[in-house]
Amino acid sequence: MECKDARELMPRYIDDELTPEAKQATVTHINGCPDCRRLADEELAWHRSVRQAGTRYQAPEAVKRQVLRAIRSSTASRLGGTRAWAMAASVLLAVVLSSGGTVYLSDTVWVKPAREEAMVGEMVDSHVRSLLASHLTDVASSDQHTVKPWFHGRLDYAPPVSDPTAEGFPLIGGRLDYIDHRSVAALVYRHDKHPINLFVFPTPEADGVNKAETRNGYNILHWTQQGFAFWAVSDLNAAELRDFATVLQHQS
Repeated sequence: MECKDARELMPRYIDDELTPEAKQATVTHINGCPDCRRLADEELAWHRSVRQAGTRYQAPEAVKRQVLRAIRSSTASRLGGTRAWAMAASVLLAVVLSSGGTVYLSDTVWVKPAREEAMVGEMVDSHVRSLLASHLTDVASSDQHTVKPWFHGRLDYAPPVSDPTAEGFPLIGGRLDYIDHRSVAALVYRHDKHPINLFVFPTPEADGVNKAETRNGYNILHWTQQGFAFWAVSDLNAAELRDFATVLQHQS
């Protein structure tokens, strides 16, 4: 196993989600690689701090029974493992909407998965660094047909690039960034004098995810569309950032 492979597996290793064979291969590599060992120690420390400090809710027994019934029922009707969990997730969504928390099949529940929490922090930090270092773009162009091809050969996917200049959100370029242990596309837009960093990368999530939050004074919007995750970070007010997201969603 190479460092690249170990780092891609690291989040699942930390969450104990690997198969026994993959886990053993990862452990063997970590034990023999000081850099990956240091990364694993940092990830584990972060994981423990979130579990200790995170807001927790007790999952009611009735909810657990309801989720288990959904899994058994969907399996019995030949929907398969993935569909079974999807149906179980729909049950959990009802609990999320009513209680404000995310419910898992364990004794406790968490407001947000640690991996997503860390990823949001990385994107906000990257947004701030791009402003402080005056390094918003690697390719500076308002032409989407210039920006999109620039990523060819630099990423293992082709990010969708729109140019909503007519709607007041001109494209000013793009750059490579590093989020959640992988290289990703950062598309840069502007509204008045406010830069918007839009991080784009493939996702297995279904279309239609929409989330909003504020971190350290920056507004963040997340949505999924056509197999991609979009994360917009800016000091724009929340309403204007929603307008930006709506424009891009309609152009895709």
